[in-house]
Amino acid sequence: MVVIRVGSDTFELAENPIWWGTKNSYLWVDIEKGTLYKYDLNKNIVERIISTHYRIGAFVLNRDNNIIILTEKGLIKVIENDNKYTLADDFLFDYPLINERFNDAICDRNGRIIAGIKRDDNSTLGRVVVFEKDKEPKILIDNVKISNGMGFSSDNKTFYHTDSLNREIYKYDYDLESAHIFNKKVLYKHQGLGVPDGMSVDVENNIFTCIWDEGKLLKIDTNQGNICEQYLLPCKCCSSITFGGNTLDQILLTSAKISIDEDLLTDDDGGIFLIEGIGSGKIEYKAK
Repeated sequence: MVVIRVGSDTFELAENPIWWGTKNSYLWVDIEKGTLYKYDLNKNIVERIISTHYRIGAFVLNRDNNIIILTEKGLIKVIENDNKYTLADDFLFDYPLINERFNDAICDRNGRIIAGIKRDDNSTLGRVVVFEKDKEPKILIDNVKISNGMGFSSDNKTFYHTDSLNREIYKYDYDLESAHIFNKKVLYKHQGLGVPDGMSVDVENNIFTCIWDEGKLLKIDTNQGNICEQYLLPCKCCSSITFGGNTLDQILLTSAKISIDEDLLTDDDGGIFLIEGIGSGKIEYKAK
């Protein structure tokens, strides 16, 4: 495994990285600051591309390769013009949130946006919501504490979802036509001091999940829920990952410094890292 630091900036709560293949770049968000960043592999630089007045809990790409951000006021598109980024005038979905915010999102093969919502007090009023064009949003999962990493099996018949405070990753049967899930099972129960956070599913249908507060990345077999490999990281609060690069054999990993005591912070806490040599991913679906 090779771990490379991306830039020198540190972030309060970097999350939700996405590979932007048409730009040969990675994107991620600093949630509490409402700011999107881009790492351009061609230029080897990190750029802040847009700052907002919202908490950006997650974002996705649509099929036109535009960015859609998920804020406490709703879902809104980011407009690019001559490498400058602004917010659209109107929300795609008005979905106001009070004392809660989005936390991670993913698209299914049909272009729906599946988004987790967490309460600020981390109570069980969190949920997972489905946004679909020309339809009202609907709740997919309720009674969630901290909704986190999500993913799909290659055949789109299995949906994976993390509830961090329960320290569990679940697997569901998934009906792609109706976005209906059923047959919930606990795939993995974490026994350490940390909690599972963001995830990505590799080309062999293994889950790679960040373990927040332990500085670990775990590779988990999705048949039995066993740990295949564990990788130690230079940052304590690793938050999420995505596969990227021309052959999808890189991982971009985000981290945070928001919950670490100042006297325990290292230079790598809150950093962004490229990881090579541990696996290959799949192309992520985009919003319709």
